[in-house]
Amino acid sequence: MSGTRLKREDISPQIIHMCESNSNPCHIRDSEYRYVYINPAMAELLDLPKGFNIEGKLITDIPSLDGGLFRGNLPA
Repeated sequence: MSGTRLKREDISPQIIHMCESNSNPCHIRDSEYRYVYINPAMAELLDLPKGFNIEGKLITDIPSLDGGLFRGNLPA
């Protein structure tokens, strides 16, 4: 699977339904750690803007986190 990007349509509808109905944050990432899917609780946790397309993004691409912690820029 290395080098093959997983897409949301590759995830079974049952898995999506299970995540959607879960009140806990859930996410699915591919083998390159890019987001494929997040449920509403995860979007809220990450404080994503309404309509933000997470698919194909890395955690460092998330605007609300600004990637600082994940790039080694720890606060003093």
